Amino acid sequence: MDKKIEMSLFLNIADMDNAIASTQEKPIIGVQALATCFGLLLYDEKQKLGIIAHFSTEINGTFLQILNLIDFGKNNLFKYVIIPGYYSKTQDPYMTKFRIEKLLKSIQTDKLKFIPFDNIPSNAVSKSKSTPSYQFAFDTRIGKFVTDKVLFGIEYIDNVLKLK
Repeated sequence: MDKKIEMSLFLNIADMDNAIASTQEKPIIGVQALATCFGLLLYDEKQKLGIIAHFSTEINGTFLQILNLIDFGKNNLFKYVIIPGYYSKTQDPYMTKFRIEKLLKSIQTDKLKFIPFDNIPSNAVSKSKSTPSYQFAFDTRIGKFVTDKVLFGIEYIDNVLKLK
Protein backbone atom coordinates (compact mmCIF):
# COMPACT_ATOMS: atom_id res chain seq x y z
CA MET A 1 0.00 0.00 0.00
CA ASP A 2 1.19 3.50 -0.83
CA LYS A 3 2.76 5.20 2.22
CA LYS A 4 0.60 8.35 1.87
CA ILE A 5 -2.57 6.25 1.73
CA GLU A 6 -1.42 4.25 4.74
CA MET A 7 -0.70 7.40 6.77
CA SER A 8 -3.99 8.95 5.66
CA LEU A 9 -5.92 6.07 7.24
CA PHE A 10 -4.95 7.63 10.59
CA LEU A 11 -6.02 11.15 9.56
CA ASN A 12 -9.08 12.97 10.91
CA ILE A 13 -9.88 16.27 9.17
CA ALA A 14 -11.78 19.09 10.88
CA ASP A 15 -14.61 20.45 8.77
CA MET A 16 -15.34 24.17 8.56
CA ASP A 17 -16.54 25.64 11.87
CA ASN A 18 -15.60 22.45 13.72
CA ALA A 19 -12.98 21.29 16.18
CA ILE A 20 -11.76 17.74 16.69
CA ALA A 21 -9.31 15.97 19.00
CA SER A 22 -6.82 13.28 18.19
CA THR A 23 -7.65 9.73 19.25
CA GLN A 24 -5.76 6.47 19.42
CA GLU A 25 -7.44 5.37 16.19
CA LYS A 26 -6.94 8.76 14.49
CA PRO A 27 -3.74 10.29 15.95
CA ILE A 28 -3.15 12.48 12.89
CA ILE A 29 -5.34 15.58 12.74
CA GLY A 30 -5.62 18.03 9.93
CA VAL A 31 -7.50 20.82 8.26
CA GLN A 32 -7.99 21.65 4.60
CA ALA A 33 -9.69 24.33 2.50
CA LEU A 34 -8.27 27.25 4.49
CA ALA A 35 -9.10 30.00 2.03
CA THR A 36 -10.63 32.84 4.06
CA CYS A 37 -10.68 30.71 7.21
CA PHE A 38 -8.11 30.07 9.93
CA GLY A 39 -6.76 26.82 11.33
CA LEU A 40 -5.77 26.38 14.98
CA LEU A 41 -3.62 23.55 16.26
CA LEU A 42 -3.31 22.87 19.99
CA TYR A 43 -0.86 20.16 21.09
CA ASP A 44 -0.13 18.82 24.57
CA GLU A 45 3.18 17.01 24.15
CA LYS A 46 3.02 15.24 27.53
CA GLN A 47 -0.41 13.73 26.89
CA LYS A 48 0.08 13.35 23.11
CA LEU A 49 -3.24 15.14 22.67
CA GLY A 50 -3.95 17.34 19.71
CA ILE A 51 -6.95 19.52 18.99
CA ILE A 52 -7.48 21.16 15.64
CA ALA A 53 -10.09 23.71 14.65
CA HIS A 54 -11.25 25.21 11.36
CA PHE A 55 -12.53 28.73 12.03
CA SER A 56 -14.58 30.79 9.61
CA THR A 57 -15.48 34.38 10.46
CA GLU A 58 -17.71 33.33 13.39
CA ILE A 59 -15.26 31.88 15.89
CA ASN A 60 -17.30 31.56 19.09
CA GLY A 61 -19.18 28.35 18.19
CA THR A 62 -16.00 26.57 17.12
CA PHE A 63 -14.24 27.77 20.26
CA LEU A 64 -17.02 26.23 22.38
CA GLN A 65 -16.30 22.91 20.66
CA ILE A 66 -12.64 23.25 21.68
CA LEU A 67 -13.69 23.78 25.30
CA ASN A 68 -15.65 20.52 25.18
CA LEU A 69 -12.52 18.67 24.05
CA ILE A 70 -10.29 19.86 26.89
CA ASP A 71 -10.16 17.94 30.17
CA PHE A 72 -10.01 20.77 32.68
CA GLY A 73 -9.17 18.34 35.49
CA LYS A 74 -5.73 17.62 34.06
CA ASN A 75 -2.65 19.77 33.87
CA ASN A 76 -2.43 20.77 30.21
CA LEU A 77 0.31 22.70 28.51
CA PHE A 78 -0.80 23.26 24.95
CA LYS A 79 1.49 24.57 22.28
CA TYR A 80 -0.51 26.40 19.65
CA VAL A 81 -0.21 27.74 16.14
CA ILE A 82 -2.76 29.76 14.20
CA ILE A 83 -2.60 29.32 10.43
CA PRO A 84 -4.27 32.01 8.29
CA GLY A 85 -6.01 30.94 5.10
CA TYR A 86 -4.79 31.61 1.58
CA TYR A 87 -6.93 34.75 1.14
CA SER A 88 -6.60 36.04 4.69
CA LYS A 89 -4.11 38.66 3.53
CA THR A 90 -6.98 40.41 1.75
CA GLN A 91 -8.98 40.51 4.98
CA ASP A 92 -7.72 41.42 8.43
CA PRO A 93 -5.74 38.35 9.53
CA TYR A 94 -4.35 40.03 12.61
CA MET A 95 -7.81 40.75 13.99
CA THR A 96 -8.92 37.10 13.69
CA LYS A 97 -5.61 35.87 15.08
CA PHE A 98 -5.91 38.40 17.92
CA ARG A 99 -9.46 37.21 18.71
CA ILE A 100 -8.39 33.55 18.83
CA GLU A 101 -5.39 34.35 21.05
CA LYS A 102 -7.62 36.46 23.31
CA LEU A 103 -10.03 33.53 23.73
CA LEU A 104 -7.13 31.19 24.57
CA LYS A 105 -5.86 33.63 27.20
CA SER A 106 -9.35 33.99 28.68
CA ILE A 107 -9.53 30.28 29.59
CA GLN A 108 -5.92 29.95 30.75
CA THR A 109 -5.56 28.82 34.38
CA ASP A 110 -2.84 27.36 36.59
CA LYS A 111 -3.69 23.94 35.14
CA LEU A 112 -4.31 25.05 31.57
CA LYS A 113 -1.61 26.96 29.71
CA PHE A 114 -1.13 27.96 26.07
CA ILE A 115 2.23 28.83 24.53
CA PRO A 116 3.01 29.47 20.87
CA PHE A 117 4.81 26.75 18.91
CA ASP A 118 8.36 27.67 18.18
CA ASN A 119 10.05 26.66 14.95
CA ILE A 120 7.20 25.85 12.61
CA PRO A 121 8.82 24.05 9.66
CA SER A 122 8.46 25.65 6.24
CA ASN A 123 6.68 22.54 4.91
CA ALA A 124 4.08 22.50 7.74
CA VAL A 125 1.47 24.12 5.51
CA SER A 126 0.88 23.36 1.85
CA LYS A 127 -1.29 24.88 -0.84
CA SER A 128 -4.04 22.70 -2.23
CA LYS A 129 -3.46 21.41 -5.77
CA SER A 130 -7.07 22.04 -6.78
CA THR A 131 -8.16 25.19 -4.93
CA PRO A 132 -6.50 28.38 -3.69
CA SER A 133 -6.42 27.26 -0.08
CA TYR A 134 -4.04 25.90 2.54
CA GLN A 135 -3.98 22.60 4.40
CA PHE A 136 -1.92 21.01 7.13
CA ALA A 137 -1.73 17.84 9.19
CA PHE A 138 -0.07 17.02 12.51
CA ASP A 139 0.85 13.62 13.95
CA THR A 140 0.28 13.67 17.71
CA ARG A 141 2.25 10.45 18.22
CA ILE A 142 5.51 12.11 17.19
CA GLY A 143 4.63 15.79 17.68
CA LYS A 144 5.40 16.79 14.09
CA PHE A 145 3.68 18.21 11.05
CA VAL A 146 3.10 15.52 8.42
CA THR A 147 1.36 17.63 5.79
CA ASP A 148 3.49 16.21 2.98
CA LYS A 149 2.92 12.62 4.13
CA VAL A 150 -0.90 12.45 3.91
CA LEU A 151 -3.57 13.00 1.28
CA PHE A 152 -6.13 15.80 1.17
CA GLY A 153 -9.18 16.66 -0.93
CA ILE A 154 -10.14 14.50 -3.87
CA GLU A 155 -7.01 12.34 -3.46
CA TYR A 156 -8.13 11.51 0.09
CA ILE A 157 -11.67 10.73 -1.09
CA ASP A 158 -10.52 8.59 -4.03
CA ASN A 159 -7.90 6.62 -2.12
CA VAL A 160 -8.77 6.49 1.57
CA LEU A 161 -12.54 6.60 1.83
CA LYS A 162 -12.84 3.72 -0.65
CA LEU A 163 -10.83 1.54 1.74
CA LYS A 164 -13.21 2.10 4.65
